[in-house]
Amino acid sequence: MKNKILVYLGFIFILLYSGCSNKLKENSVPENIKNIEVLVNNCANHDVKSCYKAGEYYLKESKIKKESLRLALIYFDKGCINWETVGFWNKRIVERKDIDSCLKEAKLLKDNKLIYHDQFLTSLKFNNVAKIYYEKGDLNQSKEYYLLSLSYYKDEEVYYKLSQIALIEKEYNLSKKYYMEYVRYKSLVRNRLLKLIKAKLLGKHVLFEYDILLLSNGTVSDVFFSKSSKVDNLNKLIERKIKDKIYYQIPSEYNVDNMTISVKVQY
Repeated sequence: MKNKILVYLGFIFILLYSGCSNKLKENSVPENIKNIEVLVNNCANHDVKSCYKAGEYYLKESKIKKESLRLALIYFDKGCINWETVGFWNKRIVERKDIDSCLKEAKLLKDNKLIYHDQFLTSLKFNNVAKIYYEKGDLNQSKEYYLLSLSYYKDEEVYYKLSQIALIEKEYNLSKKYYMEYVRYKSLVRNRLLKLIKAKLLGKHVLFEYDILLLSNGTVSDVFFSKSSKVDNLNKLIERKIKDKIYYQIPSEYNVDNMTISVKVQY
């Protein structure tokens, strides 16, 4: 009987020791590790604020471990724009956006001279942040990120935004310079039409030089070619495409009824 009691007590002791040991192991996990696991899990469930906090955690850690900078960028990116499919029968995509994540991600890309996937997408990141600063009324930061966006990809809308900022700052000559760049890039033919042009030219590159006469209401009055293709129909096609486009009106601050913008492009 005594032996049975000892065996029983020993069994209870083993169970108690095992429980305490597991509790000790659980408590031995650092609190910051527990926190980041919670944040990462919440971020995966579309909580953009948790994505931002996870990014901050890895950014702080990157001062010790350089590879953590990549993780910081990943979570700031997830926080910046996060899409979730909701609903059962009538499914829809809900966009969640954390501005702080967007700003922090763009600053990291800028300061570390990093590329987000490719040149075009990097440009979009900076463009997005430039718009945020513009809406906040911070024209200096907006201008900085718009110019940074252009260094990765030339976009007519960015040139127009810069012309507007220059107008607000009463830098009229600079504004006009950006506005003319806007018209130049908007006048270019792209995508499927560009493929058609190359097919018509039988793979040869041809330099086109033309002047656009733009009226104050943003319509093209005429296109004058100084250099063009020998294929007459192709020249007419390019002219028609340029005239079909509607441009932003010439700002009244320029005090002009029309503008002549020279364009040089090789197709």
